[in-house]
Amino acid sequence: MRTLRTDAEQDGAAALVQDRQRWLTMRGLSVLTRAQEAEGDERAEHFTQVLDHAAENTPLAQPAAA
Repeated sequence: MRTLRTDAEQDGAAALVQDRQRWLTMRGLSVLTRAQEAEGDERAEHFTQVLDHAAENTPLAQPAAA
C-alpha cells in the first residue's frame, strides 16, 4: 500500500472504494466497515493467542516404539 499524497489521489481512491462497495452490494455480498475490519483483526489476534497458549500447554506426542 502506498501513501496518497495529493487531493486528486485521495479523491480517486475514495471513488474506487465506493465503486467496489457498490459492486459488492449489487451482488448481495457484504461490505465490511472499518469498525468491522478492526473487530475482525482483534478476533484474529485473540484466536492466535489462544492457539499459542494451547500449544504451550500441550505435550508433544512421543514417537511410537519400534
